Amino acid sequence: MSRSNIVVWYFLICFLLVTAASLTRSSTYVQFAILPIGIVAVAFQRFVHREKIADLGYKACSFRELGTAVVLPALIIFLILLVDWMLGFVSAMDSIPLRNSFSRTPEIVDGWSLLLIVVVNALITFIACLATEEVAFRGYILTKLRKLGDSRALLLSSLLFGIWHYPVSLILWDAGVLRSTLYVFNISLVGVLFGYQFLRSNSLLTCSLSHGVWNALAYTLFGLSNTKGLFSGDSKAIYDPEEGMVGTVVLLIFVSFVLLKQRKNLIHPNDSSCALNLDEKKGIQS
Repeated sequence: MSRSNIVVWYFLICFLLVTAASLTRSSTYVQFAILPIGIVAVAFQRFVHREKIADLGYKACSFRELGTAVVLPALIIFLILLVDWMLGFVSAMDSIPLRNSFSRTPEIVDGWSLLLIVVVNALITFIACLATEEVAFRGYILTKLRKLGDSRALLLSSLLFGIWHYPVSLILWDAGVLRSTLYVFNISLVGVLFGYQFLRSNSLLTCSLSHGVWNALAYTLFGLSNTKGLFSGDSKAIYDPEEGMVGTVVLLIFVSFVLLKQRKNLIHPNDSSCALNLDEKKGIQS
């Protein structure tokens, strides 16, 4: 069986798991359904492909790459919020109960507690993604598809990442076909940003950290699905980063930039090494 076929079977396993869990209409079961996808990826890597688990991306990266992993999603989220605010799509909620990681019930929090909640939620998601979504879609699927070329692998793995979220929106959240389709498209765009960072660093640390920052900020500021965040408006289909058209436009701008940069890297993968090779050839000729 070819590597691409194995990837297809792996994705089908992931998709069936999240679909079955979504049919229970329980977010708890969906969270539990996410856990096995990382285990299955590691098992496929070790016993089917007979390759090192570390090659899935369990490697160190630079502090600069980690900094980019934090700044990029934060920049996009706040730019979406700025556009929403300037166009009057959202307004700040006077008081909204937020989920405190140290409390079992939602409660009103002050500014410092809010910051702590965002940081803790980002770290929790970061750790979880290292063993679930990021190792599945970046560490395993994206890596195995790189023989198609990095750009194709990036786009295809990101599309699968978006499609994998479809049952959650359509069934669990009962968001409807149109809203769920826009959600899948936006999540695919977010997947491109995560995947690009993985390709640059070859480390799950960067994309997992970006995933954590994205989720913590997006769900705190805008809410998740039908829940409300610090900012709200008339229609999530307009203002939301993941389900709204403003999110689509801003994400498309950043993704276009990323893809252009990725294409440039493919054309000129390492200018310094090329120059070095030319100097070596001149030396041999002389």
